[in-house]
Parts: sequence; structure tokens; C-alpha cells
Amino acid sequence: MNARARVGVAALVALSPALAWAQPCAPAAVASGPLALGPGPADFGEVAEPCAANQAVARLRGILLVDTPDFYGAISAGVTLGGRYRIRERWWVSGALDMPTWRYTVNAVVASTALDAGPATVAVHRALVTRESFAVAAHVRALVPVDTARRFGLRTGAELGASAIYRPGVRWFADGGLTAPTALVVLGGRTHVSVVPAALAEMGFALRSWLALSLGAALRTEVHPSPALLALAARPALRVRTGGGWRFALGADVRLVGVDRTAAAVSLFVGRGD
Repeated sequence: MNARARVGVAALVALSPALAWAQPCAPAAVASGPLALGPGPADFGEVAEPCAANQAVARLRGILLVDTPDFYGAISAGVTLGGRYRIRERWWVSGALDMPTWRYTVNAVVASTALDAGPATVAVHRALVTRESFAVAAHVRALVPVDTARRFGLRTGAELGASAIYRPGVRWFADGGLTAPTALVVLGGRTHVSVVPAALAEMGFALRSWLALSLGAALRTEVHPSPALLALAARPALRVRTGGGWRFALGADVRLVGVDRTAAAVSLFVGRGD
């Protein structure tokens, strides 16, 4: 291949929109990491996205909780506002706040409704590895006890986590990670501590440069105070990226096995950023 041909090939690679988002953290990528699909408060206990970005996101979420032996059930619907802000090349911060959430609860023959807000989270992230085909990051997250649903006592906590995304080509991608949240509930002068590590792995395929499907599994456990498998959940998701930096996603967290009474959580994401 002569010099002119090599220059032409290099120019095509540089300008090709199909290849522009092959890098895992490219701004044009239709997927840049896991979605916060779980039923927990705000994004506490969720594997974070491993890519730095400036982004604002609204999450509309519905949750179904069923406990047939105890004749207990609940349906909730609410909005979580969140975002990420890049402060340096390898550092960024994120936050999330559960806005007013409507809950309908049935306990045996008693039914009640409530409208509450909170809690919130704040986190600091650092990129550990950023390569042409994969990225790895770590984060520290805090649960802020601004929760109007807790009339007595408070709940707070901290979390360490790591996440990664791997994109071997322009179509396939894989992401996931680990997180270890510790929650503290203070009630009546007593403190209750729970440690609930979680892991996530998923595979995705981009049907178009702006449309991707993914399927994964989330494992949530409790190691303290009572070791247990909380949930093994399936996580299907659909992601769309349009012009102007807009992103949309629809996904679910559906419990397959485990002692967690939450049967399913369905989320719709609307976000905009770079």
C-alpha cells in the first residue's frame, strides 16, 4: 500500500461514525456502562458507570413488592434526579435524589398510601484504566439521610465500588462491576448495620449506532447481620442515543430467586450530556 492509500485509510477510520464510538467512553457511544435498575434508594448499591461525563438524568421508576405468606404487598412509583460532572480528566462526581415517590401498601386487610421524598447520594469517581477497548473506574458513595418517609430515626451509609466496560468492536459490549454498600439505621438510640455486597455482569449488542440491547444478571447478597442471597435478578435493557446529546433507556430488574420481597423494578431514563 502506497503512502497516499495509507493516508486515505487513516482518514476513513478517523471520520467513520460507525467506528467513532468503538472506544468505550467515546461521547457518541450508545452505551457507556451499567444502568441503575435496582430497587434500592436513589442509586445506592448500584454499579456505577465507569466513564467520566457531564450529564443530567431523570429516572422514572415503578416497583412491585409481593410477600404472599405474610399477605403483604406494595406498589411504588417515583422520579429520581441524578447526574455526573467531570472535575478533571480522571475524576468526576455524581449524585442522585429520590423525588416525591407515591406508595400504595397492602398489609393483610389494611391498605394505605403515602407520598415521600429522599434519600440522596453523593459520590466521587476515579478512572483507573482507560484504553482503546476497555475502561475501569472506582468510586466512593455516601447515602445522605434526607428521607421524609422515616418519621423516626434515620438511615445513612457508605459504599465502595468498581466498574468496567469492554468493547471489542463496534457492535458488542460488556460491562459490570462490584459494589459493597454498608447501611446504618439509627432508631430508638440503637444502631443497626447491614452489609449487602452486589455484583453485575451484562452483555450488549448495538443494532445501530444509536440503538442497543443488553441482557445481564445482578446478584445481591447480605453478609451482615444474616448471610443470605437477597436476589439473583435478570436485567434486560434497551438504550437509545439521539442528536444533541440526548439519551433514553428502558430497563428492568426482575428477581428470579432470593429472599428479597421486591419482585421487579422497571425504569425509564431520560438524560442529556456530552
